[in-house]
Amino acid sequence: ALIVGKGSGFSSIDYSAKLTFGVTACESSVWVSDETVLCQASPGVGGTLPFEVTIGAKMSVIFNSMSYDLPMADGNGTTNMPSSGGADVTVSGRGLGMFGYSVAGRTGATGCEATDWVSDSSLVCQNP
Repeated sequence: ALIVGKGSGFSSIDYSAKLTFGVTACESSVWVSDETVLCQASPGVGGTLPFEVTIGAKMSVIFNSMSYDLPMADGNGTTNMPSSGGADVTVSGRGLGMFGYSVAGRTGATGCEATDWVSDSSLVCQNP
């Protein structure tokens, strides 16, 4: 995602800008003007995060300024499961992360024995 940082006093000349979103540096950052910087943010998950701009010796932090969309589960293809012996359930969704974070799933009121991250759009819940 391209993030446009607006403010003032960034610098009147093009210094190397260091921009971070949360604790992660932007994939690329560009100083545009005294009032504008650009950040190409990496994909991620999480709630509201601070945006930090460092140009030369000046630093500015904007707290609770931006957020990633929350993960969304769209559903699964399982409509019937055995009453004993368990089964794996594949859950489809979006925004589930670009790598295996510590995920935990539930089927109704029962926690999955294990939850395996597959992709940004798929998890597998191993049911007891």
